Amino acid sequence: MVSKFVFNLQSHDNRRDLPSKILIVQRSDEELEVVLIRLFAYLIFYRDRLQMEVDLHDDYIRFVPDLVQLDYQLQPALWVECAECTPTKLNKLAVKAHEAEIWAVKKSESEVEELRTQMTKAKCRTDRYGLMSLDEVVFGDVSRATKARNDVALYVCDFEDGVLQFDYNGIWHDMTFRSSRF
Repeated sequence: MVSKFVFNLQSHDNRRDLPSKILIVQRSDEELEVVLIRLFAYLIFYRDRLQMEVDLHDDYIRFVPDLVQLDYQLQPALWVECAECTPTKLNKLAVKAHEAEIWAVKKSESEVEELRTQMTKAKCRTDRYGLMSLDEVVFGDVSRATKARNDVALYVCDFEDGVLQFDYNGIWHDMTFRSSRF
């Protein structure tokens, strides 16, 4: 069964001119957490031409990214994998989308450390990937408050300090996130 979640967005952050709403589809094999990781990744990495789960129509790159920003030659400039991603897939992305900034976003620091260990064992290229973990406590609170239609007002998103301040369905949240390189 497929579920759809609508997120009505409002930005009070001058650096993020968010669209008024986005729709995120939860496939039958996905947990709600995957939908929410996509939402937070969208808010954190937002920039012009950011797209969600778009078919690249490229025989060389057969993967469908969770989030992607294409450059003017329609090549990935930013590629974000949310929740599930393997070191094998990340390694292939580093070759196939060689110009792209590649990120893997997880809901907790322990999941990032597990992925880091797997990437080390798989001998993934170093200094090629960004890894990001979200605040697991806030993530749980947001997960419990999620409905089919949700209102999100973004106030602050500071990538350098790893801070996300937002109102989610009428409840204020201060979320921290950590980013690191691999």
